[in-house]
Amino acid sequence: MKKQAALLLIALLSGFSGLFAQNVYFSKTEIGNSINFVLQNNKVRQSIVIKNDYLYSDTLQAVKSWAAAFGRPAGELISDAGFSLDVVWAGLRAPGKNNNAANPVKFKESDFIYDHYTLTDSAKGAKQINLFFKGKNNPFHLQVIYRLEPEKFYARRKIAVSDPTLHGHFLDRINSRKGNFVFEETTNHARQTADISIEGMHFAYSEQVLLKNGSGHPLQILKAGGFGQPVAFANQNSGGFIGLEYPTGTTNIKVLKNNLFTINSFQYFGQRIESQPIESNWEVTAITP
Repeated sequence: MKKQAALLLIALLSGFSGLFAQNVYFSKTEIGNSINFVLQNNKVRQSIVIKNDYLYSDTLQAVKSWAAAFGRPAGELISDAGFSLDVVWAGLRAPGKNNNAANPVKFKESDFIYDHYTLTDSAKGAKQINLFFKGKNNPFHLQVIYRLEPEKFYARRKIAVSDPTLHGHFLDRINSRKGNFVFEETTNHARQTADISIEGMHFAYSEQVLLKNGSGHPLQILKAGGFGQPVAFANQNSGGFIGLEYPTGTTNIKVLKNNLFTINSFQYFGQRIESQPIESNWEVTAITP
């Protein structure tokens, strides 16, 4: 009887363990002028920070227990969350331009103010954070969407733009990732933490220093990207890749210093911006032990 009870307990615990591995968890924390969103499965944690009502940074980190199973430290891919929109302005005196018909006009994350978010669950266990922004000195509404699925070692992101008031401007291209990245290992240095610390993730002054100067081991480029291709990279212990899920998209990488690099992923549209959002394809960001 005791043996049967023990076997039943083991089966129940195994079931709970399997259920935990299949789930994606969400959390939201507000401290001061910062909001931290987290999506996590059993392999990676995707974090996004809104600071002073602007998109500030995002980080994809390997879960320590998953990395430890391979005998590796947990790597993390820190980004300034940058993107840009190239818009052909159909009206007079475009924002930031001195002359009429000076096109295209570029809008980036600092041109959009955070408004609200929604959380979407899929039948297969994925979770999706939809961040909504309104244009500052422009008529556009913007969404930045992050998605994480169970068991996956990568997260997805896409950009969507709309114009509810129908000014007739045209979207030339979306640079769904355009900015600085640092590929770091969490055991390499002690972090100076200022704004937010949640479950071992820190978003503070130290991230901004890394995104400007780089540190740690030099980055090895395994795949340089280009038209229809992702970029892939590695350091001594971890690897990663970034790319658009779109055959005619382009992803480029440029190493600036040590483990500091820039990414520019883009695709062309040539569509009028209307009330129905125009969406980029998914951009995949991955990290491996």
